Amino acid sequence: MHDSEIRSGAPNPNITCSVRDEYLGRPTLIRNVEHHDELDSTNSHALRLIKIEPLELGSRVPLLILADRQTAGRGRDGRTWWTGPGSIAMSLVVKLEVVPVPGVGQLDLRCARSQLGLSAAVALAMAIVEVEPHQLASGSAAPAERFFVITGEERKDDKPATTDGALSRPPFSVGIKWPNDVYINGKKVAGILVELAEPDWAVIGLGVNTNCLFREAPPEVQLRATSLRELTGVVWDNRDLVATWLEKLGKLWAEMTIRPGAAAELANRWCVGIGEEFRVRSGNQVITGVCRGIAPDGALLIEEPQGGIVKVFSGHVL
Repeated sequence: MHDSEIRSGAPNPNITCSVRDEYLGRPTLIRNVEHHDELDSTNSHALRLIKIEPLELGSRVPLLILADRQTAGRGRDGRTWWTGPGSIAMSLVVKLEVVPVPGVGQLDLRCARSQLGLSAAVALAMAIVEVEPHQLASGSAAPAERFFVITGEERKDDKPATTDGALSRPPFSVGIKWPNDVYINGKKVAGILVELAEPDWAVIGLGVNTNCLFREAPPEVQLRATSLRELTGVVWDNRDLVATWLEKLGKLWAEMTIRPGAAAELANRWCVGIGEEFRVRSGNQVITGVCRGIAPDGALLIEEPQGGIVKVFSGHVL
Protein backbone atom coordinates (compact mmCIF):
# COMPACT_ATOMS: atom_id res chain seq x y z
CA MET A 1 0.00 0.00 0.00
CA HIS A 2 1.29 3.47 -0.90
CA ASP A 3 2.32 5.53 2.10
CA SER A 4 -0.12 8.32 1.24
CA GLU A 5 -3.07 6.04 1.90
CA ILE A 6 -4.87 5.62 5.18
CA ARG A 7 -4.17 2.43 7.09
CA SER A 8 -5.70 1.48 10.38
CA GLY A 9 -2.65 -0.13 11.95
CA ALA A 10 -5.07 -2.26 13.97
CA PRO A 11 -8.28 -4.13 13.13
CA ASN A 12 -11.20 -1.74 13.20
CA PRO A 13 -14.28 -2.09 10.96
CA ASN A 14 -15.18 1.58 11.44
CA ILE A 15 -12.10 3.09 9.86
CA THR A 16 -12.54 5.27 6.77
CA CYS A 17 -9.97 4.70 4.03
CA SER A 18 -9.03 7.29 1.40
CA VAL A 19 -6.00 9.14 0.08
CA ARG A 20 -4.51 11.61 2.56
CA ASP A 21 -4.70 14.75 0.41
CA GLU A 22 -8.23 13.91 -0.74
CA TYR A 23 -9.37 13.60 2.87
CA LEU A 24 -8.12 17.05 3.90
CA GLY A 25 -8.50 18.69 0.50
CA ARG A 26 -4.89 19.78 0.14
CA PRO A 27 -1.33 18.67 1.00
CA THR A 28 -0.25 19.05 4.61
CA LEU A 29 2.63 17.87 6.77
CA ILE A 30 0.94 14.51 7.53
CA ARG A 31 1.66 11.25 5.74
CA ASN A 32 -1.31 9.14 6.88
CA VAL A 33 -4.81 9.67 8.27
CA GLU A 34 -6.99 7.38 10.37
CA HIS A 35 -10.65 8.33 10.70
CA HIS A 36 -12.70 6.25 13.15
CA ASP A 37 -16.40 6.34 13.91
CA GLU A 38 -15.59 5.78 17.58
CA LEU A 39 -12.57 5.42 19.84
CA ASP A 40 -12.07 5.47 23.58
CA SER A 41 -9.52 8.27 23.09
CA THR A 42 -7.48 9.28 20.05
CA ASN A 43 -4.43 9.77 22.29
CA SER A 44 -4.89 6.36 23.93
CA HIS A 45 -5.21 4.74 20.50
CA ALA A 46 -2.04 6.49 19.35
CA LEU A 47 -0.09 5.33 22.40
CA ARG A 48 -1.24 1.75 21.78
CA LEU A 49 0.04 1.91 18.20
CA ILE A 50 3.40 3.20 19.44
CA LYS A 51 3.66 0.35 21.92
CA ILE A 52 2.43 -2.45 19.65
CA GLU A 53 3.97 -1.62 16.27
CA PRO A 54 6.61 1.13 16.50
CA LEU A 55 8.58 -0.03 13.45
CA GLU A 56 5.56 -0.13 11.12
CA LEU A 57 4.24 3.12 12.57
CA GLY A 58 7.52 4.86 11.83
CA SER A 59 6.79 4.71 8.10
CA ARG A 60 3.39 6.35 8.59
CA VAL A 61 4.20 9.40 10.67
CA PRO A 62 3.33 12.20 10.87
CA LEU A 63 0.01 10.41 11.39
CA LEU A 64 -3.32 12.08 12.09
CA ILE A 65 -5.95 10.10 14.02
CA LEU A 66 -9.53 11.43 14.15
CA ALA A 67 -12.67 10.08 15.82
CA ASP A 68 -16.28 11.17 15.43
CA ARG A 69 -16.94 10.04 19.01
CA GLN A 70 -14.76 9.44 22.05
CA THR A 71 -16.06 7.29 24.90
CA ALA A 72 -13.17 8.12 27.26
CA GLY A 73 -11.66 11.39 26.06
CA ARG A 74 -8.82 12.63 28.25
CA GLY A 75 -7.58 16.08 29.20
CA ARG A 76 -4.59 17.24 31.20
CA ASP A 77 -4.06 16.24 34.83
CA GLY A 78 -6.32 13.20 34.55
CA ARG A 79 -9.43 15.17 33.63
CA THR A 80 -12.04 13.81 31.25
CA TRP A 81 -12.82 15.57 27.95
CA TRP A 82 -16.39 15.81 26.67
CA THR A 83 -16.57 15.23 22.90
CA GLY A 84 -19.93 16.53 21.72
CA PRO A 85 -21.43 15.51 18.35
CA GLY A 86 -19.90 17.56 15.53
CA SER A 87 -16.73 18.53 17.41
CA ILE A 88 -13.16 17.61 16.50
CA ALA A 89 -11.28 14.90 18.40
CA MET A 90 -7.86 14.18 16.94
CA SER A 91 -4.27 13.27 17.71
CA LEU A 92 -1.17 14.02 15.69
CA VAL A 93 1.56 11.39 16.07
CA VAL A 94 5.12 12.46 15.25
CA LYS A 95 8.67 11.33 15.82
CA LEU A 96 10.94 14.02 17.20
CA GLU A 97 13.40 13.85 14.34
CA VAL A 98 14.00 15.44 10.93
CA VAL A 99 10.96 14.96 8.66
CA PRO A 100 10.10 16.30 5.17
CA VAL A 101 7.16 18.75 5.05
CA PRO A 102 5.52 19.87 1.76
CA GLY A 103 6.23 23.52 1.07
CA VAL A 104 8.64 23.75 3.98
CA GLY A 105 11.41 21.24 3.32
CA GLN A 106 13.29 19.32 5.99
CA LEU A 107 11.86 20.03 9.42
CA ASP A 108 13.72 19.21 12.64
CA LEU A 109 10.99 18.46 15.17
CA ARG A 110 13.54 18.11 17.96
CA CYS A 111 13.56 21.92 18.10
CA ALA A 112 9.85 21.95 18.97
CA ARG A 113 10.00 19.32 21.73
CA SER A 114 9.58 21.68 24.69
CA GLN A 115 6.75 23.69 23.09
CA LEU A 116 4.65 21.12 21.26
CA GLY A 117 1.45 22.01 23.10
CA LEU A 118 2.01 25.74 22.93
CA SER A 119 2.77 25.63 19.21
CA ALA A 120 -0.35 23.52 18.58
CA ALA A 121 -2.48 26.06 20.45
CA VAL A 122 -0.99 29.02 18.59
CA ALA A 123 -1.52 27.29 15.22
CA LEU A 124 -5.13 26.55 16.11
CA ALA A 125 -5.82 30.15 17.15
CA MET A 126 -4.35 31.31 13.84
CA ALA A 127 -6.44 28.76 11.93
CA ILE A 128 -9.69 29.86 13.60
CA VAL A 129 -9.08 33.50 12.71
CA GLU A 130 -8.16 32.60 9.11
CA VAL A 131 -10.96 30.13 8.42
CA GLU A 132 -13.70 32.19 10.10
CA PRO A 133 -14.45 34.74 7.33
CA HIS A 134 -14.99 31.89 4.87
CA GLN A 135 -17.28 30.11 7.32
CA LEU A 136 -19.40 33.21 7.80
CA ALA A 137 -19.60 33.84 4.06
CA SER A 138 -20.81 30.27 3.50
CA GLY A 139 -23.64 30.81 5.98
CA SER A 140 -24.63 34.30 4.93
CA ALA A 141 -25.46 36.25 1.80
CA ALA A 142 -23.64 39.24 3.24
CA PRO A 143 -19.90 39.81 2.73
CA ALA A 144 -17.79 38.23 5.45
CA GLU A 145 -16.38 40.52 8.10
CA ARG A 146 -13.79 39.73 10.73
CA PHE A 147 -15.74 38.10 13.53
CA PHE A 148 -12.81 36.84 15.58
CA VAL A 149 -9.68 38.81 16.42
CA ILE A 150 -6.55 37.80 18.27
CA THR A 151 -6.47 38.95 21.90
CA GLY A 152 -5.06 42.47 22.06
CA GLU A 153 -5.80 43.33 18.42
CA GLU A 154 -8.04 46.23 17.44
CA ARG A 155 -10.53 46.11 14.59
CA LYS A 156 -9.61 48.32 11.65
CA ASP A 157 -13.11 49.75 11.63
CA ASP A 158 -15.70 50.50 14.27
CA LYS A 159 -18.46 48.42 12.70
CA PRO A 160 -19.65 45.39 14.65
CA ALA A 161 -19.37 42.06 12.87
CA THR A 162 -22.66 40.58 11.70
CA THR A 163 -24.16 37.43 10.22
CA ASP A 164 -27.28 37.31 8.08
CA GLY A 165 -30.33 37.59 10.33
CA ALA A 166 -28.24 37.99 13.49
CA LEU A 167 -27.88 40.99 15.73
CA SER A 168 -24.74 43.09 15.36
CA ARG A 169 -22.09 42.05 17.88
CA PRO A 170 -18.55 43.08 18.72
CA PRO A 171 -15.80 40.73 17.52
CA PHE A 172 -14.85 37.78 19.66
CA SER A 173 -11.34 37.74 21.09
CA VAL A 174 -9.28 34.56 20.53
CA GLY A 175 -6.55 33.93 23.08
CA ILE A 176 -4.18 31.34 24.52
CA LYS A 177 -4.63 30.33 28.14
CA TRP A 178 -1.36 28.91 29.40
CA PRO A 179 -0.19 26.25 28.98
CA ASN A 180 -2.02 25.37 25.77
CA ASP A 181 -5.78 25.98 25.77
CA VAL A 182 -7.63 28.16 23.24
CA TYR A 183 -10.23 30.53 24.70
CA ILE A 184 -12.74 32.90 23.15
CA ASN A 185 -14.15 35.67 25.35
CA GLY A 186 -13.34 33.81 28.53
CA LYS A 187 -14.68 30.40 27.49
CA LYS A 188 -12.74 27.36 26.35
CA VAL A 189 -13.09 26.22 22.74
CA ALA A 190 -10.15 23.81 22.56
CA GLY A 191 -7.89 21.80 24.82
CA ILE A 192 -4.58 20.14 24.03
CA LEU A 193 -2.94 17.11 25.64
CA VAL A 194 0.67 16.28 24.73
CA GLU A 195 2.04 12.87 25.70
CA LEU A 196 5.60 11.68 25.07
CA ALA A 197 6.69 8.06 24.64
CA GLU A 198 10.24 6.78 24.57
CA PRO A 199 12.48 7.07 22.79
CA ASP A 200 11.35 9.89 20.49
CA TRP A 201 7.56 9.72 20.01
CA ALA A 202 5.10 12.52 20.66
CA VAL A 203 1.30 12.49 20.57
CA ILE A 204 -0.46 15.86 20.34
CA GLY A 205 -4.13 15.48 21.13
CA LEU A 206 -6.69 18.19 20.35
CA GLY A 207 -10.32 18.52 21.28
CA VAL A 208 -11.94 21.42 19.40
CA ASN A 209 -15.52 22.55 20.03
CA THR A 210 -16.58 23.36 16.50
CA ASN A 211 -20.18 22.26 15.87
CA CYS A 212 -21.23 20.72 19.20
CA LEU A 213 -24.14 22.22 21.15
CA PHE A 214 -23.50 22.79 24.83
CA ARG A 215 -27.09 22.27 25.89
CA GLU A 216 -26.14 18.59 25.45
CA ALA A 217 -23.02 18.90 27.62
CA PRO A 218 -22.71 18.14 31.35
CA PRO A 219 -23.68 21.21 33.45
CA GLU A 220 -20.14 21.84 34.69
CA VAL A 221 -18.89 21.90 31.09
CA GLN A 222 -21.59 24.35 29.98
CA LEU A 223 -20.29 26.94 32.46
CA ARG A 224 -16.73 27.09 31.14
CA ALA A 225 -16.85 26.15 27.45
CA THR A 226 -18.46 27.17 24.17
CA SER A 227 -18.34 26.17 20.51
CA LEU A 228 -17.60 27.98 17.26
CA ARG A 229 -21.09 27.13 16.00
CA GLU A 230 -22.76 28.66 19.04
CA LEU A 231 -20.64 31.80 18.70
CA THR A 232 -21.21 32.35 14.98
CA GLY A 233 -24.49 30.65 14.21
CA VAL A 234 -23.03 28.71 11.28
CA VAL A 235 -21.78 25.15 10.84
CA TRP A 236 -18.02 24.94 10.45
CA ASP A 237 -16.14 22.72 8.00
CA ASN A 238 -14.08 20.52 10.32
CA ARG A 239 -11.77 19.25 7.59
CA ASP A 240 -10.99 22.77 6.41
CA LEU A 241 -10.13 23.83 9.95
CA VAL A 242 -7.96 20.74 10.53
CA ALA A 243 -6.08 21.23 7.25
CA THR A 244 -5.51 24.92 8.01
CA TRP A 245 -4.26 24.01 11.50
CA LEU A 246 -1.78 21.55 10.02
CA GLU A 247 -0.52 24.16 7.56
CA LYS A 248 -0.03 26.73 10.32
CA LEU A 249 1.64 24.17 12.58
CA GLY A 250 4.12 23.10 9.91
CA LYS A 251 5.13 26.69 9.20
CA LEU A 252 5.43 27.47 12.90
CA TRP A 253 7.61 24.42 13.52
CA ALA A 254 9.81 25.50 10.61
CA GLU A 255 10.17 28.95 12.20
CA MET A 256 11.07 27.31 15.51
CA THR A 257 14.10 25.64 13.92
CA ILE A 258 15.44 29.17 13.41
CA ARG A 259 13.90 30.86 16.46
CA PRO A 260 13.11 28.27 19.18
CA GLY A 261 10.95 30.78 21.05
CA ALA A 262 8.70 31.63 18.09
CA ALA A 263 5.62 29.82 19.45
CA ALA A 264 6.06 31.30 22.93
CA GLU A 265 6.43 34.80 21.50
CA LEU A 266 3.11 34.50 19.67
CA ALA A 267 1.44 32.88 22.66
CA ASN A 268 2.60 35.78 24.84
CA ARG A 269 1.00 38.25 22.44
CA TRP A 270 -2.28 36.33 22.68
CA CYS A 271 -1.96 35.37 26.34
CA VAL A 272 -5.26 35.42 28.25
CA GLY A 273 -5.11 37.04 31.68
CA ILE A 274 -2.04 39.28 31.55
CA GLY A 275 -2.27 41.65 34.50
CA GLU A 276 -4.80 39.48 36.31
CA GLU A 277 -4.42 37.61 39.60
CA PHE A 278 -3.59 33.95 38.99
CA ARG A 279 -3.42 30.86 41.16
CA VAL A 280 -1.31 28.20 39.49
CA ARG A 281 -0.82 24.64 40.67
CA SER A 282 2.59 23.26 39.76
CA GLY A 283 3.21 19.87 41.27
CA ASN A 284 2.37 20.10 44.97
CA GLN A 285 2.81 23.87 45.03
CA VAL A 286 0.24 26.61 44.47
CA ILE A 287 1.72 29.89 43.23
CA THR A 288 -0.30 33.09 43.59
CA GLY A 289 0.45 36.36 41.87
CA VAL A 290 -0.15 38.56 38.83
CA CYS A 291 0.23 37.04 35.37
CA ARG A 292 2.97 38.78 33.40
CA GLY A 293 2.70 36.71 30.26
CA ILE A 294 4.66 33.86 28.72
CA ALA A 295 8.46 33.74 28.55
CA PRO A 296 10.38 32.84 25.34
CA ASP A 297 11.00 29.35 26.77
CA GLY A 298 7.24 28.79 27.22
CA ALA A 299 7.12 29.31 30.99
CA LEU A 300 4.30 31.28 32.61
CA LEU A 301 5.53 34.43 34.36
CA ILE A 302 3.94 35.13 37.74
CA GLU A 303 4.79 38.24 39.78
CA GLU A 304 4.45 37.33 43.44
CA PRO A 305 3.12 39.80 46.04
CA GLN A 306 6.65 40.56 47.26
CA GLY A 307 7.63 41.59 43.74
CA GLY A 308 9.69 38.69 42.43
CA ILE A 309 8.96 36.94 39.12
CA VAL A 310 8.45 33.18 39.22
CA LYS A 311 8.72 31.06 36.05
CA VAL A 312 6.26 28.16 35.98
CA PHE A 313 7.21 25.48 33.46
CA SER A 314 4.40 23.01 34.08
CA GLY A 315 1.05 23.11 35.83
CA HIS A 316 -2.40 24.59 35.33
CA VAL A 317 -4.25 27.77 36.24
CA LEU A 318 -6.83 27.18 38.97
